[in-house]
Amino acid sequence: SNFLFEAGSAMEFVVDISQAGGGELSTKLVGLGGKEIPVQILHEVREGRKVCVMKMTPDHFGVYSLVVMWAGQPVNGSPFKFEVADSRQITYTGLPGSEGFALVTGEVIDFSIDVSKAGNGKFVAQLVAADGSVKVLPTKVTNGVYTIKERFIVTGSWRLVVMYNGKELISTPVEIRKAPG
Repeated sequence: SNFLFEAGSAMEFVVDISQAGGGELSTKLVGLGGKEIPVQILHEVREGRKVCVMKMTPDHFGVYSLVVMWAGQPVNGSPFKFEVADSRQITYTGLPGSEGFALVTGEVIDFSIDVSKAGNGKFVAQLVAADGSVKVLPTKVTNGVYTIKERFIVTGSWRLVVMYNGKELISTPVEIRKAPG
């Protein structure tokens, strides 16, 4: 599956029917264990073309299959497979507060983020400077738990940003000052 969506968030899938000929669109969204998820079908005109818009909200992580039929026949590419992750299932340990925190150079930040119940996804932890430059923090992953342990040698005002599947989970200011002496 090449497409990744967030559980609990509405999504839509659009089929151009302007040159489809006679017939009706039917669809079925199937999740884990064959569970069918309701799909709302709307007929609209977008950019001068007749389209069918399918709206749905997958409720948990996993791989889903969207079967799209026109006049009883599958449309090209159907069934469409996509993956859903659930960032609501992510937990944190040892993470500084969202109001920000300060460190001195040489000090270690150490925290873990458990994404094991959130489904497959891309995890990134990074420091973002005021000028937009980015320092990706090294992570170690064991059974879906990412551990970030970093000794800072840079100084300045940064923002600690943690993202999962492109969704920002954490964004907190970090001030790193030169160690005294």
